[in-house]
Amino acid sequence: MNIADDLGLAQEPEVQFLRVLWDFSSGNSLEAIQAITPLIGVFRDQSHHLTGEALRIRGHNLSCIGDTQQALQDLEAAYGFYLIQEKPFMVARVANTIGLHFVRQSEYNKAAEWFERANTILSDRENPFLLSQAKLNGGIALYKAGLLEKAMESLTESLILGKDGEWPHRQCFAHIALGNVYRMTRDFESAQQNLTAGYTLAQAERMSREEALALEFLGDVYRDQNKYKDAHRFYARSMAIAEPLAPEGDVVSELQRRIGETYILQGRVSKGLPALNRALELTRQQGDRFEEAVTLRVLSQARLLQKRPADALELIASSCAILEEIGAQFELAISRLTWAELIVRESGQNPEQEVELLNDAWRIAASALEYFGGIKLTWWSMRADRQLKQIFELRGEAATRQKDLQAAQEHEGHIVYRSKEMEIVLSMCDAYARMDVPILIRGDTGTGKELIARRLHQKSNRKGQLVTVNMASISPAIFEREFFGHVKGSVSGADDSRIGYAELADGGTLFLDEIGDMPLDQQAKILRLLEDGYFQAVGDPEPRQVNLRLIAATNVDLKQASKDGRFRSDLFYRLCGATLSLPALKNRPKDIIPLLEHFLSLAVGEPRLLPHYLDSESIKVLLEYAWPGNVRELVAVARQINLQFTISGAVGVTVVDSGDELVVGTAELKAKEMGAGGRVLPFADERERIVYALRVAKGKKAVTARMLGMSRSSLYRKLEKYRIG
Repeated sequence: MNIADDLGLAQEPEVQFLRVLWDFSSGNSLEAIQAITPLIGVFRDQSHHLTGEALRIRGHNLSCIGDTQQALQDLEAAYGFYLIQEKPFMVARVANTIGLHFVRQSEYNKAAEWFERANTILSDRENPFLLSQAKLNGGIALYKAGLLEKAMESLTESLILGKDGEWPHRQCFAHIALGNVYRMTRDFESAQQNLTAGYTLAQAERMSREEALALEFLGDVYRDQNKYKDAHRFYARSMAIAEPLAPEGDVVSELQRRIGETYILQGRVSKGLPALNRALELTRQQGDRFEEAVTLRVLSQARLLQKRPADALELIASSCAILEEIGAQFELAISRLTWAELIVRESGQNPEQEVELLNDAWRIAASALEYFGGIKLTWWSMRADRQLKQIFELRGEAATRQKDLQAAQEHEGHIVYRSKEMEIVLSMCDAYARMDVPILIRGDTGTGKELIARRLHQKSNRKGQLVTVNMASISPAIFEREFFGHVKGSVSGADDSRIGYAELADGGTLFLDEIGDMPLDQQAKILRLLEDGYFQAVGDPEPRQVNLRLIAATNVDLKQASKDGRFRSDLFYRLCGATLSLPALKNRPKDIIPLLEHFLSLAVGEPRLLPHYLDSESIKVLLEYAWPGNVRELVAVARQINLQFTISGAVGVTVVDSGDELVVGTAELKAKEMGAGGRVLPFADERERIVYALRVAKGKKAVTARMLGMSRSSLYRKLEKYRIG
């Protein structure tokens, strides 16, 4: 510009315009806007041919600093100016700039429309350089919008034009963008080939930003294949290039998010959160809503690992809302899969809303499958399909559990008993429930230890769930994975991080059945959990902590086992502070008939009395039987009685092998012992049977009639006949 000063031309509008172009090429947007604004007025007054270009440049710079409304006004004015001037190349150039403006605003569908206008104009004319640029920009907008097939087509055309024209810059840009699209479709080989080619060209042409981008996307290729060390290596190389260029630029924010995400995928929350928080801060400063939404998705996964499900759901909902608003369909589908997964995990913590939550998860995952299936992305479609199948199965199980829960709520805390022995046990149980200490339940197999554990949890102040674990069924080889969970990639087949029983019980109760069968090395790990709530997931170097209450059950004499060295004495003493000892069924004979009538009534869905099925001799057999299998055996006998009665209408019970085995079969009954419909009349006469039923039904005639298997009118006739008041 010194020559212009020497010649006295510095104040000429055209010369000042060249100065603006210099500022524009240097990235100095504010100075460019200030300098060009008065020139636009001069150019318009003169109907100068530079009016359109001046408006385009100011519009572009206004867009860069976030003045979107004025930017769009300038750009549309420039577009109209060149249409009137009938200058197609300039029309295409402005259309391309408007497309970039909409990319900057994360409005990818609008951007793609403007790039397509530029393509249409340029395709009919001989300007392959501008066409390759429009194809490139259009391809990027299309893949951001999730239209991957169209994006690949547009980027491939840009690459071909770049090769034909021998323009390495165009080839570099197209290779990098294509590589990212191939990665999104899970074609990692093609992705790596294109990204490597783009990186090589960027190095040769000294294009530092493009070097960083190629390395960034190569890191993504390795991340998506669970090769986290390799991913970190590429991200570090990219950051070393990008940070000196623009410490708060878009490449740095993208890298911060990727670094944080890789740590989260490994379950290393404390390592990942600082990078994610920095990424979110930068993307919001930059106004990059696309990157903000993806960062929110990763943060939601971090919050879940921190056991903050409400925060996780809020973040993923925000991610989906932004992505839906800006039309980023591919990332939206991924966020929806994540959202559905979070809802599934949360549903297990809310039994009363489980079915409703799983219905929401189904709807969200189905929308993701619809998108992936529509663009024929096989890998993603299969993933969505697997998730839908899982939700379908869980929804069926949840519906069953909800019915059971409703039934249980009708009889909350209801344990069938009449004996003094069980009255004492339940009184102690309810007292212990409010004491937040470990409890040991002792009793023979089948005495109802799990039922007592459930009552302890229900009557406690704990809001979390009851997690039941049969210790005898866990293989020592997978004990730590099952009990404490594992991080992704820590062991063979660990495609995802998974929490264990200890974390599932956080805030609730962990019930360990058959704890006496645990190996000594596993006992040591349980002891630490009991002492301070700390444990370590497999593959996670950082300890985790939970707040749970432990209930253990055993049929083993743990005191003797600790003396014999089969059970740790320190664990035994930690457990036995509060102990409940359940009596065997043979030691509480008053509970036998009520229990049998309870399970028979459950089988048919209405109240039933034992004399409805058995004669007095069979009932006596049941009362005198030793019941070695306790209540568990009694449940099986009740089922057999109901089945035999359904088949033949008559049941008899006997013992064999010196009274050690109970046999349920067809009774040999005399005709006078049979009532109408083949029902057994076990009492001395029918009057005695009706009196017994009335007493059990507490005088309620409708209930009595159902128990006796007769209509209410028949019952009233018999009450009158036998003069029963």
